[in-house]
Amino acid sequence: MEGDDQSITDDAIPTAFIDKLKTLPRDTLVRRIRPDGNCFYRAYAFGILEALRLHGQQDLPGTGTSFVNWFRELVAKDALERCEKAGYPRFTVEDFMEAFLEEMDKFGDNSGDKEVDAGNDAYIVSFLRCLASSVLKLHASEYSPFLETGYATIDQYTATEVDPMYKEADQLPIVSLSR
Repeated sequence: MEGDDQSITDDAIPTAFIDKLKTLPRDTLVRRIRPDGNCFYRAYAFGILEALRLHGQQDLPGTGTSFVNWFRELVAKDALERCEKAGYPRFTVEDFMEAFLEEMDKFGDNSGDKEVDAGNDAYIVSFLRCLASSVLKLHASEYSPFLETGYATIDQYTATEVDPMYKEADQLPIVSLSR
């Protein structure tokens, strides 16, 4: 994480971007994400975990349920069902999902360490890739018109571009995770 006490420089980063970063309010932090092809999924997961850290104990209006409990149930039930419907084995998805839920629980409470366990990183990325792929497969008719040239079906696209680790995310998996 980069703060006021650390220099924001990197030869690979355009100067205009660095100038804009320097104009951000002093309390803003920039978090670097390893650029290894899993960076979108890692950043997406961190965004969720950070929201849980900041707002997890707040009750959702009219529900009497905390944000972290509501989101945990959503992931544990709906995400698992989507992955199963898309053809992923339940036991495999559960392993990936449990790592994500473990981190959610840690970030959602007001105590303890707020660092993601390095051993869970690949599981969390795999879970989000599986979820993105599942949404694309379950809604293939909506996403098929946007396939890149060279891919005849959503199944072919997800097997090549979404499921494998270290593949950069493009528009389709990014949009699918917002669903």
